[in-house]
Amino acid sequence: MEALLKEAGVSMTHVPYKGSAPALTDTVSGQVDAMLTTAGSTLPYREDKRLNVLAVTLPQRVASASDIPTVREAGVPYDVTVWYGIIAPKGVEPAIQAKLNKAINAAVMQPDMSKRLQATGEQAAPGTPDDFRQQIIKEIDLWRDVVRDAGVTVN
Repeated sequence: MEALLKEAGVSMTHVPYKGSAPALTDTVSGQVDAMLTTAGSTLPYREDKRLNVLAVTLPQRVASASDIPTVREAGVPYDVTVWYGIIAPKGVEPAIQAKLNKAINAAVMQPDMSKRLQATGEQAAPGTPDDFRQQIIKEIDLWRDVVRDAGVTVN
């Protein structure tokens, strides 16, 4: 949220929560004004009109809710993607990594799986273990700067 606020030139009080479920409950009930969360967790509330989804932080619109603009379309140069990955302990043999990677890529690209993901605002992004390592490095670099700029400290 801090990075989005900075890019938008907006000031809000950050209210930390122990997870998105209680934050979403408080947003839907009107106890907080806004939150940043995944598309999949908000779409049911949007459909029954209990929540107004303002924008998505992805570089492109979500297929299952194509009427919702991106933050960039709203004039804020901000693209952040929520992603999921599968990790293993250090020392797993490369052959095993390759076998798992191949099976997982095949599974997420099955038409029925792709359809299920899209229905919740998600999209499969198959790749290699090295692609995933590079993604993690990129995210660390991005969020290190955000944490530093926001003055976040560990208590």
